[in-house]
Amino acid sequence: MLVITVLTAVASLVLAGWALVHAVRKLPASGRQVIGAGVVEALMLLTVVFTVIAQASGRVGGDPFVLWGYLVTALFILPVAVAWAFVDRSSTSAVAMFVCAVTTAVMMWRVVDVAQLS
Repeated sequence: MLVITVLTAVASLVLAGWALVHAVRKLPASGRQVIGAGVVEALMLLTVVFTVIAQASGRVGGDPFVLWGYLVTALFILPVAVAWAFVDRSSTSAVAMFVCAVTTAVMMWRVVDVAQLS
């Protein structure tokens, strides 16, 4: 579970850097960034699956309510950025993608911390 969660956070930071480049250049979020957000979302879904397995086998410590709160909330953040990218074709959509991707990375890091995986 630790590897997939860290991989999700790293992928989210890569997406954030990509979105930041677009924001600085005053470009809107691109279709490829939307695909990248989909990849990060798929990794988060894998994290959820591995968390269920790890929790069922007793390998996850920490407060389960906080852990699942982070996971469920993180699942909804990037779809908001993708919706924003479809609605707003200005550079603001790239800023929204950046903020949501950074938030997702931080939340995945908190999942590692709360689940006491490190």
